Amino acid sequence: MILGYSPLGISPLSIGIIAPSGITLVISSLNQTNILTTTSLSAYILRVAQNRSVILDFGTGNNTATVFISDSTITSTAKVDTMVRADDTTSDHTANDHKYFPCFAQLIAVPIGTTGIQLTGSSDHKLTGTFKVRVVWSN
Repeated sequence: MILGYSPLGISPLSIGIIAPSGITLVISSLNQTNILTTTSLSAYILRVAQNRSVILDFGTGNNTATVFISDSTITSTAKVDTMVRADDTTSDHTANDHKYFPCFAQLIAVPIGTTGIQLTGSSDHKLTGTFKVRVVWSN
């Protein structure tokens, strides 16, 4: 039974579960999977991920853009994922531009322990302007 669920956009993402004895729970979110086997009637609260929206700025025409996300709670072993929502917009690009942005750019997010995450967008094409990118991580 799911007691509570907080979707992306409301940080942190949490799932509350009550399970009887002998049940195996497999809970997946992005690139993280948690497997729990209950030994008695138990309640679990899993803090799956934190997230942040950032603006990646390619300026007037570049192949790469980098932004640093500062957060002292991030560990060097954090699992990090990126996504672009098709309904996001910026002052430079429409929702339709955001929908096709992942076809033209590759996003790489690297955790830098106790300081933050470095997000780099790169493309074979010269891109211009700003794009909104969602970064999700779990320590």
